[in-house]
Amino acid sequence: MKYCFLDLETTGFEAAKDSIIEVSLVVVEDGVETGRLDQVIIPDKSLLSDFVSQLTGIDQNEIDTNGVYFTEVKDEVQALVAGTVIVGHNIDFDINFLKGNGINLDDCERIDTHELARILLPKESSFALEVLTKNYGFTHEDAHRAMSDVLASKDLFEMLLQRIEDLPTEFLDRINGFLCHETTWYARHLFLAETGSPKAQARPKDNGSVTINHSLSPKGEKAFDALNEHHNVFMRVSDTRHATDTQSSLAQKLSIAGQKVCLITPKLSYFPDFPSLPTPGVLFDALRCPAFLAARDNQLNDADTTFYLKCLYRHYLGYRGLWDFDLFFKERDLWNEVNATSLESPIFKTVAKEKATEPVLTCTPDAFAQLHAEACLADRVVIIDEGELCAEQWLQAPTKRFNFYPLLHSVDDNTAQATQFFIARFVRDFLEPILGKTMSTFPERLLLKNEDQLQRFAEDIENLLPEEDKAQWLEWLNPSDPKLVRWVVYAPESGNLMWHSWHPDAWRELKSALHTRAKLVIVRHDIHANDRIFFRVFMGEIEGEILDLRTETKTPKLVIPDDVVSQTSPDFNPYCVAQIERVFNSAKANVAANFSSLETLRSSFDALQPNMSNAQFLAAEKVMGGDGKMLEKLSQHQDDKILLLFQKILDPELEKYEWSDLVVQKFPFGAPDPLLEKIEEKMKEVGKNFFAAWVMPRLTSTLSRKVGQFPNLETVHFLDPRENSRWGKGVLDEIFR
Repeated sequence: MKYCFLDLETTGFEAAKDSIIEVSLVVVEDGVETGRLDQVIIPDKSLLSDFVSQLTGIDQNEIDTNGVYFTEVKDEVQALVAGTVIVGHNIDFDINFLKGNGINLDDCERIDTHELARILLPKESSFALEVLTKNYGFTHEDAHRAMSDVLASKDLFEMLLQRIEDLPTEFLDRINGFLCHETTWYARHLFLAETGSPKAQARPKDNGSVTINHSLSPKGEKAFDALNEHHNVFMRVSDTRHATDTQSSLAQKLSIAGQKVCLITPKLSYFPDFPSLPTPGVLFDALRCPAFLAARDNQLNDADTTFYLKCLYRHYLGYRGLWDFDLFFKERDLWNEVNATSLESPIFKTVAKEKATEPVLTCTPDAFAQLHAEACLADRVVIIDEGELCAEQWLQAPTKRFNFYPLLHSVDDNTAQATQFFIARFVRDFLEPILGKTMSTFPERLLLKNEDQLQRFAEDIENLLPEEDKAQWLEWLNPSDPKLVRWVVYAPESGNLMWHSWHPDAWRELKSALHTRAKLVIVRHDIHANDRIFFRVFMGEIEGEILDLRTETKTPKLVIPDDVVSQTSPDFNPYCVAQIERVFNSAKANVAANFSSLETLRSSFDALQPNMSNAQFLAAEKVMGGDGKMLEKLSQHQDDKILLLFQKILDPELEKYEWSDLVVQKFPFGAPDPLLEKIEEKMKEVGKNFFAAWVMPRLTSTLSRKVGQFPNLETVHFLDPRENSRWGKGVLDEIFR
């Protein structure tokens, strides 16, 4: 077999307009190296940027000294790759650039080590090449230089071949028919060539029963005593770690006393010692696999094959939950075709029966909303972590959605085309006239009025709707119930349309499910005995003892610069960048900076990157890929001084680092929401203050969470000039007492 291990460095992501700046490849035939090329290339389309230079280590001086035009090595590249199997990490990117620069690859097959790793390495949380090479001890001294990546991917490929050889014979036998007849994926030959090992592989740790080992904290004791005296307790906290430890300690204390506990939290990762209760949607259902194949006429492309084999292998090992499947971002839509669909699914019934014996269960607010009536949650004391944010998710929980995306991208061309025509007509004939404008590139959210009758679209949509959803969504077009809340979300860039419906009775039913349970509610905003409108409206709770533990934790110092700029000024973002750089350069430890949007975060990253020194590391949420990849990068630079730019990330891994300063760009208001618009309208009708009841508690809770997740902060620098408003001062006074 003749393999060509290949990697390119480029000035961007698009072969049509970006340039190759380095090409490296190694050709190996029957285990012997027969050719090699390692060449810096002069960019002939887009030029070398500071960011790319920083990422790759290729600077203009190296290009000027050693670079040649790609046309000068084109014939050599063509000769080396001819007739080979091209191997690399995310290799389609490199293949597209070679094709875009005139290299003929018609006689070449491809094998992507990223695809193989996602199938064969179930313990990994990140499949980035630099992460895998570190985890498995491969030489990769100069990540993001092409030859270093080539040699690393060669080592990774050889390790993955050994993994295939070691697969259990039983598993290889199970997938043999699929590989022979239902996919054209070239890498199937690697599996078909092996007979496997008769020894079954050990199943890695699952999210099952574990031993609770938290030490009992004084705060947990106080919470336990308060619950013994009162049916409901509200606990005011500020620091995320103290709140987490208190709840963990309380859960253990309750279980020792013979009471079962359900800990409801938006951040499961902070409670790894307790097993969680999953909803059906996060469980793999092998019974749906035949339908997955049938939907593709039993001929899967490379991406679908990778996903399918990954699911089958994890299922063989005994994995069941989404937390063990680590979906690649392109696989998230595919998951909806193989997950359990209802509470009646056999896999969910099995899991729920197992979990019923656990003394402590964690679940997300959405999971509790769906599962609160299940026997496994009966008679449990409820601990509600971050009550304001749980309430926000419970408000949205009864929402029913119809997403046109699967129809828009259906493998049936007729369905996809009909969906596209329908969405275009719906936008043209309804959305644009109501909004009074032509659609831009930005998403639109429109709350419908009771008088908005859309029956004229019924004929167009009836044949597209799935049979089980047809009656509900045809009724949505022309509802008979005036209490039904409806809204539309349209994303012009993707062309996708979503319909939403929400009924207050379903929300009331969910809130009433909390009334009979003894519970502790963790909160972050100030509660007064005579002012509990947030809980009265959004959680249905008005009674309960208030336990304030903030006096036992230290809050950081709040600093507001004298020269703050209006957040509506075009100078605001450059001002924030300058302030962040000033704070970082003077801080004695690591610094985090919170942004209101990812767009602003990315532009700030680009502005800050050129000024970072060798002993400093700039990390940014979503800029480096997923959160797991960014956290891995942080661990690799833990000896450097770190500047972290983030918007929403919340992970206990951040507690491993010493953070001295936090910079907050803006107050973290929630995004516009049609349902909240409707709630505000109804509250105004009865004379209630929506801003005081909803906006202030949510704003305080969200900002408190951002501050509280960084332990031992000394200073918070606040850059939003609205801090001088009455409500702004109220929020900051609550957090920085």
